[in-house]
Amino acid sequence: MKIKSVLAFTALVFLSVLSFYAHAPAQEALSAGQKTEPSGPLAVLKSLLSTAEKADGVVLRTILTLDVENYFKLELYKMSDLGRADYLESEDYKNKQAALQKIRQETLVKTFFLEENGYKDYDLREHGFFFGVGIDFARSEREAWENAPKTIDGVLFDMFATKKRSLQTDAYIAQMISEDLLIPVSLDDARQIEKDRENTKLYIVFHVLKTKDYRFRFFDLPSRGWKETKFSNVPVASDVHLVFANLKTGVVYFEKTFSEQPRSKKK
Repeated sequence: MKIKSVLAFTALVFLSVLSFYAHAPAQEALSAGQKTEPSGPLAVLKSLLSTAEKADGVVLRTILTLDVENYFKLELYKMSDLGRADYLESEDYKNKQAALQKIRQETLVKTFFLEENGYKDYDLREHGFFFGVGIDFARSEREAWENAPKTIDGVLFDMFATKKRSLQTDAYIAQMISEDLLIPVSLDDARQIEKDRENTKLYIVFHVLKTKDYRFRFFDLPSRGWKETKFSNVPVASDVHLVFANLKTGVVYFEKTFSEQPRSKKK
């Protein structure tokens, strides 16, 4: 997972730990180093990736909230109050509103993906590879939002049961916590993976149907204290499909699906 450094004066080691206690039914991990059949997980993944779009949480946020100004980069703040009021009533603005409404409708049926290969060495104790999914510390509230726990590139994966792990052993910065998720693989698979890290990646395929206001705590480095914050209108992933695979060799090492649970009908 790509996590921005929040300490210019400290070399951060963003550990990646993937611990899946799924909130939804999940498929079983594949057997060690298993090449999948043409109709198996690898074929499904390739089919999904062929039509999926690379996710950008910032753009998704503007689309889902119908934020015309930021989606079209209108810079209305540069206008006078009167000029802005007139423009908001203009035909051009109304056309942009209609265009964004259409884009939003298209987005709700699209498939998105992210691919990550920023994982640490195989963990012999946990029997898997760790991927970072956000951090719990920042120098400012904005940085906290950019690296919020359980988010990847601005998309919230709140079905992930992450594990909090300290990035440092120094007591002075003991509150530098990484949110990590464990992808379990066998020792034999790990040997294959570590020989070809460049081509072995975690593929995350999902839909985005809504946003939510995400409340969480982070350790504020300047004040050296915990703060609460609210990250508004965060795009929320749904129907998430994880595949840890090497597309070059055709080997799938792990697969798991998080499906939306149907709501029970009120009697």
